[in-house]
Amino acid sequence: MAILISTAGNIGAGKTTLAKWLGNNFNLELNTEVVNDNRYLSDYYSDFNSYAFRLAIHFLSLRASQLLKASASLNGSVIDRSIYEDPEIFVRKFNDEKIIEKRDYDTYFDLWNLIHPHLPKLDILIYLYCPVDVLLKRIKKRGRSYEQSISVDFLNTLQNYYNEWINKFNLCKIIKVDSANLSYTGGEEIEKLKTEITEYIRKYKSDHQ
Repeated sequence: MAILISTAGNIGAGKTTLAKWLGNNFNLELNTEVVNDNRYLSDYYSDFNSYAFRLAIHFLSLRASQLLKASASLNGSVIDRSIYEDPEIFVRKFNDEKIIEKRDYDTYFDLWNLIHPHLPKLDILIYLYCPVDVLLKRIKKRGRSYEQSISVDFLNTLQNYYNEWINKFNLCKIIKVDSANLSYTGGEEIEKLKTEITEYIRKYKSDHQ
C-alpha cells in the first residue's frame, strides 16, 4: 500500500503546479487532469445548461479511473484535483442554480453513491486557497481560450461552495495552503508544507511496514 495525495481548490489556485512539485520532491507518480482532451469542457463554458450534466458524468468516470490508477502505484501518487470536488462544488452549484434538472442531479448522486464507497481513500488532501482577484489574473495569464469568459462572480460563487465543503470534509488528513503567497524557490509556506508532508510520509511508512 502506497500513499495517495490529492490537491484541491478553486480554478486557478495552483493545483497542478503544486502536484508537480510534490511529485518531484517526494518521488510520487503524478496524475494530472488533461484539460485539452476533455470532450465537453469547451462546450460547457459556452453553454452551461446544455453540457453541465454531461460534463459532470464525464468527470465522475475520469476521476474514478484516475483514482484507481493512482492507487496502484508502488511509490505513491499525487492527483491534481480530488474526486470529491465535483459532487460537492460543481454539481451542487448546477442544481442550486437550476443549470441541471432535479432528475439529472438525482441520477448523478445515484451513480456517485454507488461508486465512491468502493474507491481508494486519500491519505492527504492539500487544499489551496487564494483570493479571487489572484485566481482571475492567473486564469487570464495561462490563456486557455474556453476559460476567458470566467467572471469574478463565477469564481466567488465557487469559492463559497469550497469554503463550505472544506470546513466539513473529514475523510482524510487536510493541509491548508495559502497559494497566493506560495513560492517554490523557498519561503515559510513551502518549507512548512514540505516538513509536514515529510513527517506524515515517515509515519505512514512506519505504520505500514
